Amino acid sequence: MGQGGSEVDLLSLVYFLIVLGVLVLVHEFGHFVTAKRLGVRVEKFSIGFGPKLFSVKRGETEYLVCSIPLGGYVKMAGDEPGENIKGEKWEFLSRSISDRFKIIFAGPVTNYILAFLIFSVIFMFGSPTMTTEVGSLLKGYPAESQGILAGDKILTVDGTSVRYWEDMTELIHKHPGGVMKILIERNGKIFEKDITPVIRETKDIFGKSTKIALIGIAPSAKIEKVRYGFFSSFSMGFKKLTELTFITYKALWSVLTGQLSLKESMTGPIGIFVITGQAAKLGLIYILHLMAILSASLAIFNMLPFPVLDGGHIIFLAIEKLRGRPLSAKTQEAIANVGISLLILLTVFIFYNDIMKFGIAEKAMRLLIGGGAPVSIQSMTKVGTSDARACVSQIKALEAAGCEIVRVAVKSLKDAEAIKDIKKKIRIPLVADIHFNYRLALAAIKSGADKIRLNPGNIRKREEIAEVVKAARKAKISIRIGVNSGSMKDGLVESAVNYIKIFKALNFHDIIISLKASDVVTTVEAYRKMSEVCDYPLHLGVTAAGPYDSGIVKSSIGIGALVLDGIGDTIRVSLTSDPVEEIIAAKRILSALNLRRFGPEIISCPTCGRCQVDLAEIVKRLERKLSTTDYGPSTKHPLSIAIMGCEVNGPGEAKEADIGIAFGKDSGMIFKKGKIIKKVTAGKAVNELFKLLTKN
Repeated sequence: MGQGGSEVDLLSLVYFLIVLGVLVLVHEFGHFVTAKRLGVRVEKFSIGFGPKLFSVKRGETEYLVCSIPLGGYVKMAGDEPGENIKGEKWEFLSRSISDRFKIIFAGPVTNYILAFLIFSVIFMFGSPTMTTEVGSLLKGYPAESQGILAGDKILTVDGTSVRYWEDMTELIHKHPGGVMKILIERNGKIFEKDITPVIRETKDIFGKSTKIALIGIAPSAKIEKVRYGFFSSFSMGFKKLTELTFITYKALWSVLTGQLSLKESMTGPIGIFVITGQAAKLGLIYILHLMAILSASLAIFNMLPFPVLDGGHIIFLAIEKLRGRPLSAKTQEAIANVGISLLILLTVFIFYNDIMKFGIAEKAMRLLIGGGAPVSIQSMTKVGTSDARACVSQIKALEAAGCEIVRVAVKSLKDAEAIKDIKKKIRIPLVADIHFNYRLALAAIKSGADKIRLNPGNIRKREEIAEVVKAARKAKISIRIGVNSGSMKDGLVESAVNYIKIFKALNFHDIIISLKASDVVTTVEAYRKMSEVCDYPLHLGVTAAGPYDSGIVKSSIGIGALVLDGIGDTIRVSLTSDPVEEIIAAKRILSALNLRRFGPEIISCPTCGRCQVDLAEIVKRLERKLSTTDYGPSTKHPLSIAIMGCEVNGPGEAKEADIGIAFGKDSGMIFKKGKIIKKVTAGKAVNELFKLLTKN
């Protein structure tokens, strides 16, 4: 389905090529200008590899642009051991070790200087920094239960003043335990709160287990630009570059020693493309920041003592210095071939890793919704769209929960115009929900909506629909035909079919259909009938399903019955509740149907008179831990974890579970696949289970 992705991806590609082009150009320029300054001839200066697209020759140097824009090179006269070296001063290998070192080292150094200058400029003109304003609260955490509200601004943590989110979270995470005193500003009033954080075990960026304090708050979309003076900016730029260098080398060491997963720590061109696209949405300052990080990373990576990299060439120079003569051409060629082979394998691994990590394969399938793609999860904001800050805050909470498409109500021109600002700060596609006024659809499309939802019950005129279709076609986005039983005189299917005829006559087929009623049976029958008369993608849901408990039941039955029939491409669980609850419910429905996996499955017994522990509270503790802990296993084969209230029958009843605990009066039996492996006290059972999870 068209999500407006073609234009966004094209823009991402342009930024990606610009960023990569600048980094490569700067790196190779370092080699080039140093070689020229020392009198070494440069035969070729290429941006990209592979077949030549075009070139121009100036003096002794041919400047090329090649078809594969993933790097570049400088070819100097006499720079290969196998060449016929004449001993001329303009030949690379005829120069002293010192001169060759300068030429090789100049590439990474130039990238390093570029990173320093970009960081300094960012600090000079304003570094975007999150304030301490609370955007949303996580359910079940101390901030929610102890009176913190969205919109509160945190002024101090345990007496230490905080202005920015990063400083604040660092203080909270390092809190040793017990009561934390937080000074809050709310609606112009200042008061103090006593918060008792929860302590969670997690892993730092280097893969090392650590315990941190959490209170369960997420930042708002409010950003301040922090500016520094001219000289201070260079000092801050140097400090930033030094910190980045330290972290990078520490991460590399963690990978080598096995503390950090190579799979999780490496990102290649695909990952850079995705990240560049996300940075582009946020603005120029974020692209510059990303460019600085990548430039420094390129310098550090190139200095690794690996054949074919600059660091590998420097190692050859060091060996030559120690031996008094270079390695033979044959030996250097053999080492280079091994290095190239390893580099190719690493490149293939990184490409594959990026495809899996960033969901490229899944996203490609999603472009073909209705053709075997995974069922996507959708929700809708419940705040006024014109309040962009509140809307973004809610969407970010939905994104964090796993929402993949979000719909916003467009009731006025202000709502439509706010979409432009909202889109800059979110990552998922946005659907504009239009009623009555087709001009709002045109305004929403102009503001960058990824999809429009029209209701046949209140936008009926063919000429108005034609205007929307024309704008949607130009923007390359899709239109959802949302039929609602409350606004239609005819049946759901009949109304949808008649409306579709208008789109067919306009030769517009990029449409999605939804047929919603609050009655489960009516909804299921309508979708089944619709799937027989058309092959357009279908968005499923039981509308106005009601409060949380009854809404979950109605949605599970309605959506579950249809999806088991192979019907449905996107779903929304409509609840009179926090929209994040809709995402959680949708994930549970898809997990229960074995259609998608979002982490471990918890199997727990309903309890009976034999149970001697508070099993419900233990399961809640387990769910909270799973939400904040990297437990290791792939979601392709997620763990099933059993929590059973009877140590006699529990291991046998849950023998299919990967791991579990069965409780007695004062103890718990930890078992794997029904086999008991350890007996622990009841109070320590969940923590012991987690040690096994993170260990394995």
